[in-house]
This record gives sequence, C-alpha cells and structure tokens, in this order.
Amino acid sequence: MAPTDSREVPHTQVQAVIFDVINVLILGGPGSTAIAQLLPSDTHPHWMDQLTKLDLGQLSMNDFIAELATAAHTTTHQVQELMSVLQLNHELLEFISQHLVQKYRVGLLSNGSQVMIEQFLGDWIHCFDPVVVSSAVGLVKPDPRIFALTMQQCDLAADTILFIDDSTTNVMAAKRAGMQALLYQDFPTLKTDLIPLGVAEDKP
Repeated sequence: MAPTDSREVPHTQVQAVIFDVINVLILGGPGSTAIAQLLPSDTHPHWMDQLTKLDLGQLSMNDFIAELATAAHTTTHQVQELMSVLQLNHELLEFISQHLVQKYRVGLLSNGSQVMIEQFLGDWIHCFDPVVVSSAVGLVKPDPRIFALTMQQCDLAADTILFIDDSTTNVMAAKRAGMQALLYQDFPTLKTDLIPLGVAEDKP
C-alpha cells in the first residue's frame, strides 16, 4: 500500500479579500451597545429584531434611535452618544491601504446601515469595491444569497475570495458558499492567519 501523504492541500491563491465592517473595520457594535446599556435584558430579543430590520433597510436609523429612546425613557441625544462610541481600526485599514489594495480586489460585505458605514469610514470607503451592505441589498448575513451577490460582484471564482468576519456563523456561511474565510479576533492574529494564505508576509 502506498504511504499516505499527510501534507495539507494548498489553498487556492487568493485574488480578493472581503471584509466585514462592524467589529472588524469599525470597532464597537453601535446598536447592540445602546440596547445593552439602556434596556432590561428581557427586552433584548425584540430590539435585536429591530436591529435586523435596520440592517435590511426596513427601518431608518432615525426611527430606530427614536423608538429606542422612547422605550428607555431617555433622549435621542443620549442614544446617539452611546451609538457613537466607535473607533476606526486604523491598524487594519492602514494594512489594507498599504499592502492589499495594490495586489487584491478588496471589498466589504456587512450587515448594517450603508449610510452609517460610509459616513464613519469616510475616505477609507474608496479602498473597497465591491461594497455590499445589507440595508442596500435587502439581505443579511448569513443568508447565502448575500454571499452569492458578493461573489457575483467580484466576478471571481468563489474559492479565490477570502472573507473575514468576527462572527463564526458568518465565517461558516462563507465557507459553505465556497469562499475561503477567517474569523477576525484582532489585528495581530489576523496577520498571522494571513501568512499561510500568502496574503501577509512572515516578518518580525
């Protein structure tokens, strides 16, 4: 019997890198942060449903904030302050602009409000094409249709697209769609995870 080859099968060469936004490019989940701080835990399922409507574009950000303020017996200003505790992931964004955009198709696939994402990313948004945001397309991850739409807009074979997300559920959905996928934990871990795929160099 021939000896079994235990070497790992090499990954297909990556041609596109697609990023989630919330808790990846933008650190801090705006809606869930406000809900957790303002409302009792037994009401959270309802408000997570409202977040889904926001992600689908069925509820405007202004209406969401107004409803949340009313339910919490507070002001829209306080809700907006809680939702503004966000930070750009500058380490990752600079890595993308300096090392990825010259070599790969770099895009976004995110649940959320496209207006909010574009406003918060500012000029960084120009690094990304395609930009697929749930509120604009009426689909939310992990719906397989949103991954199919992203692959269609990339115009590349699924296994040449690398998707990066902080949700295990979304990472598994991307893999089922045929993409390569990584779970985002933090920037140093991501760089380490990218080395075997040839997307980052093994430098000290």
